[in-house]
Amino acid sequence: MAPFTIALFILAIALQCILALPAPNPPLPNDFTQYSIVEQMGTIPNQWIEVEPAPIEEVIPLRIGFKLQNLQEFERQFMEISTPGHPNYGKHMTSEQIYAMLDPTDEAVQFVLNWLKTFGIEGIHDHQWIKVDLTVAQADQLLQAQYKVYHNSESGKSITRTLSYSLPSFFLDFIDLVLPATSFAPDPGAFTIPKVSKRQDPPSCETRVTPACLQKLYGIPTSRTKNINGDVNHIGVPGFLNEFANKADLSEFLKQERRYLVPPPSFDEVFINGGRNDQNVPGIEANLDIQYTVGLANGVPTTFYSMGNNDTGFVDFSNYLLGMVNPPSVISISYGYDERDLTSSFANNLCNTYMQLGAKGISVIVASGDGGVAGSRPKDDYQLGSQYAGLFNPNGRGFPDVAAQGENIAIILKGVSELVEGTSASTPIFASVIALLNDELITAKKSKLGFLNPLLYSLSRELNDVSTGSNPSCKTSGFPALRGWDPVTGLGTPNYELMRTALGLS
Repeated sequence: MAPFTIALFILAIALQCILALPAPNPPLPNDFTQYSIVEQMGTIPNQWIEVEPAPIEEVIPLRIGFKLQNLQEFERQFMEISTPGHPNYGKHMTSEQIYAMLDPTDEAVQFVLNWLKTFGIEGIHDHQWIKVDLTVAQADQLLQAQYKVYHNSESGKSITRTLSYSLPSFFLDFIDLVLPATSFAPDPGAFTIPKVSKRQDPPSCETRVTPACLQKLYGIPTSRTKNINGDVNHIGVPGFLNEFANKADLSEFLKQERRYLVPPPSFDEVFINGGRNDQNVPGIEANLDIQYTVGLANGVPTTFYSMGNNDTGFVDFSNYLLGMVNPPSVISISYGYDERDLTSSFANNLCNTYMQLGAKGISVIVASGDGGVAGSRPKDDYQLGSQYAGLFNPNGRGFPDVAAQGENIAIILKGVSELVEGTSASTPIFASVIALLNDELITAKKSKLGFLNPLLYSLSRELNDVSTGSNPSCKTSGFPALRGWDPVTGLGTPNYELMRTALGLS
């Protein structure tokens, strides 16, 4: 599996005894010096405190994102590809087809590169982005910004951001956003909570959840896959925040919990932007994600993607996948942001990038962190009534879509059995179910699943509905779990046999 595919285009030029000169770069418009504010924060977000101007020599990994062309038409085709029953269902796109529809014009790219050159800066164009490493002094001048250091009083973390930035006015026709700038999202947070309890004797599925418990509960197969579909069906697990997946801990986990999985599977590693996998510092989140993909997906190949730069980690990881010829068919992401820390342009950009991944046939499973309602994302027609009016945005998108076990999940950390909890545990569990279904589909010469929501909401009866309990918060008993979709458990938990039957695999 090659991480990059580089296409080399050679222009054949007929020479008639003279050396042809390259075409000149397009000139910059006369109003090049006329700037307009792109984004501006009225106040510093809660919990953040301005500390001082950022050191002028500090290096910022700047990303300049272009607006996507033909976005409305692309979304229409994406929904056709993703909707069961449509003639185009499952006819996923290649990277080249996606880029051809959405990438900026060559002229727009050259305008930005030329603009950077006037400041003595060489940018690197990568389809929908231009990447450049700048000092704070350069970024302040380039963007008419004031980058400063801000400290979060709750997390203790500090970040370098600006409350506003500007671009040449005519750039606003084709530039979407600049990162990092006004989004105060620091590193993406992980949604796993360690518990103090150790392994209990005798263990029970009510107090200690293992792969065997999940296989029994959800009907997940136990036999090892034949791994004949590895090129087109494998799981991707990203690691942020210097979370490292330990191979010795995985071996011990498989020895204790999947000893009949022979030969015992492992995982590959890919390092992006200086990522690494330090075997001396095993991480709770990374261990959990790897142990419940490698250990539950019965030999479906798994790759751990370690991200070195967390400022633009989500963006860089998604675009890395977008450029792959044979990307993972399922991505399990146990990290997320508080939407209050994201600008709408950043949130929309991520959403559009995930849409492109779905168009490629990639199922992206993301931890919700909790159930509830988004403040800014629009509501889907099937979600939410009016209960607790005034405590949430009634037009917001409800989440989660689905659920899985998230308490008392047994992992191995530093050679010792521990229990953890959180939607970070639910995510790799559900991702493994999808990967196993993909394996069967591909073996049967059917298409892999890709973007799941239209399918899941049409298969709601094939999931285990959860209709008791609630998530207490905001001085209320919380949203209740109800029949059908609810903002606590979504549509419910997986039922492997019913799902495979609905997919025509019986």
